[in-house]
Amino acid sequence: APASEPPAPKPESQAAKAQPDSGNVETSRTVVAPIPQDNAAEQAVKDFVGEAPDPKALDQAPSRYPAVVALGRRATPALLRALQNPDPAYRERRTDFIYMLGEIGDPRAYPALAQMYRDEAREPARLRIGISMGACLDETNARDFVKLIAGENPPRGFDLLRRISDQDYDSRTDDWLAFFID
Repeated sequence: APASEPPAPKPESQAAKAQPDSGNVETSRTVVAPIPQDNAAEQAVKDFVGEAPDPKALDQAPSRYPAVVALGRRATPALLRALQNPDPAYRERRTDFIYMLGEIGDPRAYPALAQMYRDEAREPARLRIGISMGACLDETNARDFVKLIAGENPPRGFDLLRRISDQDYDSRTDDWLAFFID
């Protein structure tokens, strides 16, 4: 081969594949761009995961939960990585991570939550994910949110939108969009 010939490009699937320690968040169909690591946030999430659950306080969030949420948007990358962590201790706290992302409300969490929603079959889990997705909306993802929630099964989807928002716009998609954008 001539020396001036450029190397063959990598297939997109290999080029886009996320490495576990790269800071990328990979879902089954989507790769979110690398997010800078914040050591304080990473440590707060690690401390949260390491906290032993209190069997007497099953209806209360663990005491380190507020410390993670208090970091605000700084905690988003660490929580997104935690959702992808295969360690059983992290897998057990997946619902907590979803709730924390919703409390923080960072739109950067929306793509990963939306993919989780698409992949989840169980209604209770979809509701939890949907609530957190709704808290992470901005003008760039509100249309996708309404389409995703209501589009696949309109009666069930609009019911879920009502449960998430405590509003009732029936099946009027434009009214739902206006609600979630404002």
